[in-house]
Amino acid sequence: MLKSTEDVVKEVNKEEAKTERSLMGMFKSKEEAKKEVEEEAKEAKTEESLIDKAKNYVAEKIANVPTPEASLVDVNFKKVSFDSADYLAKVNIKNPYSHSIPICEIDYTLKSIGSVIASGRIPDPGSIKASGDTLVDVPMKVPHSIIVTLVKDIATDWDIDYELELGLIIDLPVIGNITIPLSRKGEIKLPTLKELVFGAKEEEKDSKEKEKDSKEKDKDSDK
Repeated sequence: MLKSTEDVVKEVNKEEAKTERSLMGMFKSKEEAKKEVEEEAKEAKTEESLIDKAKNYVAEKIANVPTPEASLVDVNFKKVSFDSADYLAKVNIKNPYSHSIPICEIDYTLKSIGSVIASGRIPDPGSIKASGDTLVDVPMKVPHSIIVTLVKDIATDWDIDYELELGLIIDLPVIGNITIPLSRKGEIKLPTLKELVFGAKEEEKDSKEKEKDSKEKDKDSDK
């Protein structure tokens, strides 16, 4: 049986009403949407605030963790070798912990008259003993060519002004690696040209004697 035009129109209107209600449910009013955005922003701000508080808490705890204290106590000329003048710096480190602490490495830069005359890195120089002071040696080599230039610049004065910058990298439990920066200024002795020449010869002589002794020991062990 065919529906009348009036019935068809009613059914169409009914379906349109359903569709409109469905769409109204899908799309919220401007006020509701604005309210949701504000609530989400508030939640995000609260979360950021909690994260910041956690970061500040950790930073405060780390700041209050005891760390070893260090100081450069001495820088001196030691000897002349084949190709350089050898200097030695001494670092005193005080450990507040009841267990030893490993030293990862030591970086150093030695300057004089505004120029770098020696620099380097000492990997794995040892550990800081528990609950006490440890004296660590930092050997440095200044090439002969730089020594000769410095000797020419200073004329008769065999002492030069120096500045030593040092980075002591240690491994603390929980925190990890930290760097203790150190610096020291003063005067150090330069080797004379005579020491450069004869010191190098003595070094070469000692080296040959050691090599000779080593060969003789090898011969004895082969017998």
